[in-house]
Amino acid sequence: MVATGRDNLALLGKGLYTAKEVARYARIPSAKMARRWALGVSPVIHRELPDEANRWLTFLDFAQLQAIRAVQLFDPEIPLQRIRAAIEWFEKTYHVDRPLARKHKIIPHGRDLWIAVDGVNWDEEPQFELATGRRGKGQLMLDPIAELYQRDMQYIDGGGYATLFRLYHDGDRAVVMDPHKHLGSPMLPSGYSLDTLLEAVRIEGGIERAARVYGVPEDEIQLAIDCNDQLGLVAA
Repeated sequence: MVATGRDNLALLGKGLYTAKEVARYARIPSAKMARRWALGVSPVIHRELPDEANRWLTFLDFAQLQAIRAVQLFDPEIPLQRIRAAIEWFEKTYHVDRPLARKHKIIPHGRDLWIAVDGVNWDEEPQFELATGRRGKGQLMLDPIAELYQRDMQYIDGGGYATLFRLYHDGDRAVVMDPHKHLGSPMLPSGYSLDTLLEAVRIEGGIERAARVYGVPEDEIQLAIDCNDQLGLVAA
C-alpha cells in the first residue's frame, strides 16, 4: 500500500508505516491494538505526525510502541493511562520529548512506572516521591522491565532518538529498518526489501528459482523467510 505523498521530502528520514506494518514489526498481536495505542481517542504515545487525518506512523512511533508492548508483556494489567501518565510526567519534568523513542529504562512500582533516559540527568527522589508519597533517595531498588528489542536498536548518543533497528539477524546477516533508507522498510543485505523477496518466492515457486531470478544468494532468501516466520501473522 502506498500513501499519497509518501515520497514527500518532509517525510524523508522518518520512516512511514501502516498500523498493521508496525504491529507486524513490533510483534504486537493486532493492528487494532497498535492503532489504539497510537491513533486512539486517548493515545498512549505522542505521534510524530499528529494530524488526525494522517494515519501513518513513523520509525519513532514504531520505537515507542515496542516499549508499550514490553510493558504489556511484563504486566497486561497495567492501565494504558498509567503508561501515558509516566511519559507525560517525564516530558514535563525533564523537558525531553518522546522518552520511549530514546534508549531508556522503564521501572515498575506497583502500577506506577518510572522512566529513565540514558544521557538525561535524572534524580530518583522525585520519582520515588511521586510513586510512594514518601521522600527517600535510594530507598527503592527495582529491576527495570525487560525491553529486549533495545539490544537491536541503535540510538543517537546522549539520550538521542532511535536511528536503526535490526528486525532479524542470523550471525552477521540482518534484516534492517533504517528510516533514512527506503522509508524505513525492512531491507536485506542485497538492497531488496523483505516483502520483495518473500513475494519473489511466492511468484517463482521456491527459494532456488527466486534467488536465481533476483541475483541474490539462496541464504538471503532463507533469511527473509526466517524473518517472516518469526514475525508471524498480524490480525487486522
